[in-house]
Amino acid sequence: MLLEIKNLNAGYGDVQVLRDISMQIPAGQVIALVGANGAGKSTLLKTICGLLPPTSGSIFFEEEEITHLSSQEIVARGIIQVPEGRRLFPRMTVEENLLMGAFRQQKKGGALLEKVYAIFPRLKERRRQYAGSMSGGEQQMCAFGRGLMASPKLIFIDEMSLGLAPLIVDDLIDVVKEINQQGTSVLLVEQDVQLALEHSEYGYVIATGRVMMSGPSAELMGNQEIKEVFLGL
Repeated sequence: MLLEIKNLNAGYGDVQVLRDISMQIPAGQVIALVGANGAGKSTLLKTICGLLPPTSGSIFFEEEEITHLSSQEIVARGIIQVPEGRRLFPRMTVEENLLMGAFRQQKKGGALLEKVYAIFPRLKERRRQYAGSMSGGEQQMCAFGRGLMASPKLIFIDEMSLGLAPLIVDDLIDVVKEINQQGTSVLLVEQDVQLALEHSEYGYVIATGRVMMSGPSAELMGNQEIKEVFLGL
């Protein structure tokens, strides 16, 4: 098991957000984490990544407990997040933004750049352009590429489809499949339940800070409650 979470609780001050979250991410798979806005998805990612201390529970990565490690230590172990909203440096060039992702692997920066440019040729065309001047889809590619520059073992992709045209989302999903085939495990975090479940092997449904349902993605897609609540069917 690559990542294992056991009975995780976390929140902000007196407000508890996560309630006894338990989930597993096997090595080599694409796993979906789906739920409505405010369900606790981003809080869970912050807690795993060391940005928010849990109040109780445990997190294990490659069988090592990482519950109380700093975010820098967690990144060094191979967990990377592509954040919601991209969070690029708008007055830096595309290439400068990408190189920020390789700050721990500067000697490999050139080779990693070429690898990212092979996946996203458009970024190579725009490598000298300010990141803030690109379209939303191109900025999402840059955020994705910056994450890949860290050579992650596990990558969290938070709300990848938000505000993007369907054709751009299709291209990004192809990249998710490609990097997964190359050995990177993926947690696809989405409000778009259908998108996430269609392109993952196993899924977790979160609501009010709890895992309400989990199972093979194909089975979840056929679940009547999910059809009614999330897909409007």
